Amino acid sequence: MTRENAKKLLPIITAYAEGKAIEFRDKENNWLDIDKEGCTPEFSAGPSRYRIKTTPREAWMIQNKFGNLVLGLGFSSFEAAKQYAIQHYPQHTGVIKLVETPTT
Repeated sequence: MTRENAKKLLPIITAYAEGKAIEFRDKENNWLDIDKEGCTPEFSAGPSRYRIKTTPREAWMIQNKFGNLVLGLGFSSFEAAKQYAIQHYPQHTGVIKLVETPTT
Protein backbone atom coordinates (compact mmCIF):
# COMPACT_ATOMS: atom_id res chain seq x y z
CA MET A 1 0.00 0.00 0.00
CA THR A 2 1.34 3.43 -0.89
CA ARG A 3 1.23 6.36 1.50
CA GLU A 4 -1.21 8.11 -0.86
CA ASN A 5 -3.59 5.12 -0.77
CA ALA A 6 -3.25 4.99 3.01
CA LYS A 7 -4.31 8.66 3.21
CA LYS A 8 -7.34 7.96 1.03
CA LEU A 9 -8.33 4.82 2.95
CA LEU A 10 -7.85 6.32 6.42
CA PRO A 11 -11.34 7.91 6.67
CA ILE A 12 -12.91 4.66 5.48
CA ILE A 13 -10.94 2.52 7.92
CA THR A 14 -11.78 4.96 10.73
CA ALA A 15 -15.48 4.78 9.85
CA TYR A 16 -15.28 0.97 9.82
CA ALA A 17 -13.63 0.99 13.27
CA GLU A 18 -16.45 3.25 14.51
CA GLY A 19 -19.04 0.72 13.35
CA LYS A 20 -20.25 2.55 10.24
CA ALA A 21 -21.31 0.54 7.19
CA ILE A 22 -18.68 0.18 4.47
CA GLU A 23 -19.32 -0.80 0.87
CA PHE A 24 -16.98 -2.54 -1.56
CA ARG A 25 -17.25 -2.25 -5.35
CA ASP A 26 -17.07 -5.64 -7.05
CA LYS A 27 -15.75 -6.39 -10.55
CA GLU A 28 -19.20 -5.68 -12.07
CA ASN A 29 -19.18 -2.20 -10.43
CA ASN A 30 -21.91 -3.12 -7.91
CA TRP A 31 -21.59 -1.68 -4.43
CA LEU A 32 -21.89 -4.42 -1.79
CA ASP A 33 -22.37 -3.88 1.92
CA ILE A 34 -19.39 -5.58 3.56
CA ASP A 35 -21.37 -6.55 6.68
CA LYS A 36 -24.21 -8.09 4.68
CA GLU A 37 -21.75 -10.07 2.57
CA GLY A 38 -20.12 -11.45 5.72
CA CYS A 39 -16.69 -10.18 4.70
CA THR A 40 -13.87 -8.89 6.82
CA PRO A 41 -12.30 -6.09 4.80
CA GLU A 42 -8.57 -6.23 4.29
CA PHE A 43 -8.52 -2.87 2.51
CA SER A 44 -5.97 -4.30 0.10
CA ALA A 45 -7.79 -3.16 -3.05
CA GLY A 46 -7.39 0.41 -4.25
CA PRO A 47 -9.18 3.17 -2.34
CA SER A 48 -11.69 3.67 -5.16
CA ARG A 49 -13.12 0.21 -4.38
CA TYR A 50 -14.32 1.23 -0.89
CA ARG A 51 -16.72 3.85 0.39
CA ILE A 52 -18.66 4.74 3.51
CA LYS A 53 -22.28 3.77 2.94
CA THR A 54 -24.40 6.86 2.66
CA THR A 55 -27.70 7.34 4.42
CA PRO A 56 -30.44 8.40 2.01
CA ARG A 57 -31.78 11.89 2.69
CA GLU A 58 -35.46 12.27 3.49
CA ALA A 59 -37.76 15.25 3.02
CA TRP A 60 -41.47 15.88 3.29
CA MET A 61 -43.52 18.02 0.90
CA ILE A 62 -47.07 19.33 0.92
CA GLN A 63 -49.58 18.08 -1.63
CA ASN A 64 -52.16 20.73 -2.57
CA LYS A 65 -55.87 20.21 -3.19
CA PHE A 66 -55.17 19.53 -6.89
CA GLY A 67 -52.79 16.67 -6.08
CA ASN A 68 -49.63 18.61 -7.01
CA LEU A 69 -46.59 19.07 -4.80
CA VAL A 70 -46.02 22.60 -3.53
CA LEU A 71 -42.60 23.25 -5.06
CA GLY A 72 -39.93 25.16 -3.19
CA LEU A 73 -41.06 23.89 0.19
CA GLY A 74 -39.21 20.94 1.68
CA PHE A 75 -39.34 19.96 5.33
CA SER A 76 -37.05 17.80 7.45
CA SER A 77 -39.91 16.24 9.40
CA PHE A 78 -43.50 15.19 8.86
CA GLU A 79 -44.60 17.30 11.82
CA ALA A 80 -43.06 20.49 10.41
CA ALA A 81 -44.65 19.93 6.98
CA LYS A 82 -48.05 19.16 8.49
CA GLN A 83 -47.98 22.23 10.74
CA TYR A 84 -46.98 24.50 7.83
CA ALA A 85 -49.68 22.98 5.64
CA ILE A 86 -52.37 23.58 8.25
CA GLN A 87 -51.33 27.23 8.62
CA HIS A 88 -50.71 28.13 4.97
CA TYR A 89 -52.57 25.54 2.88
CA PRO A 90 -55.74 24.70 4.82
CA GLN A 91 -57.16 22.76 1.86
CA HIS A 92 -54.07 20.62 1.38
CA THR A 93 -54.64 16.94 0.74
CA GLY A 94 -51.55 15.49 2.31
CA VAL A 95 -47.88 15.42 3.15
CA ILE A 96 -45.64 13.20 1.04
CA LYS A 97 -42.33 11.68 2.12
CA LEU A 98 -39.48 11.73 -0.42
CA VAL A 99 -36.44 9.48 -0.02
CA GLU A 100 -33.24 9.95 -2.00
CA THR A 101 -32.19 7.01 -4.15
CA PRO A 102 -28.39 6.76 -4.19
CA THR A 103 -26.74 6.24 -7.55
CA THR A 104 -23.76 4.00 -8.14
